[in-house]
Amino acid sequence: MVNWAKKIHKHSGSELYAGEQVEAGTVVQPVGTLGRQVGFGVGGVVGAIAAEKFGANGEGATPDGGGLATQFPSAQSVLGVSAQRLMAFAHGPMSGKPKEMLTQLPLDHVVGMTVDKKKMSYALTIDFADGSSVSYEAVKMAKPVEFVQAFERLRA
Repeated sequence: MVNWAKKIHKHSGSELYAGEQVEAGTVVQPVGTLGRQVGFGVGGVVGAIAAEKFGANGEGATPDGGGLATQFPSAQSVLGVSAQRLMAFAHGPMSGKPKEMLTQLPLDHVVGMTVDKKKMSYALTIDFADGSSVSYEAVKMAKPVEFVQAFERLRA
């Protein structure tokens, strides 16, 4: 499986602080993306039924409550976490590589993360100190559970 922390260091290392180590990374996408992809792949009426069944309701808008959550991308991106901060990088759709940093927040601005298993993916929610939150979905191969576990270790 892909080690996203290593990919961030390799392809976006110039964006990191001197000596900063990315402890974990994951690829996320807006809620409902995977269901829509399945629906389009199946096609037609059958695809629409499948997309509805698997929760592709077209939510797309991931920030909840404004605030810090609005700084995080609503498109597919790579998230990284270090002892200092939570970072979001652009994701190269063809190469799969992390690209330029889109945003970052000191880790003390992040009060919690949860990951829940859904039908076809995992739901990852990030809660911020100002009460806002952002939700994404991630596939198992992106290791969202390990990402949240790394965050919890860093915050302990």
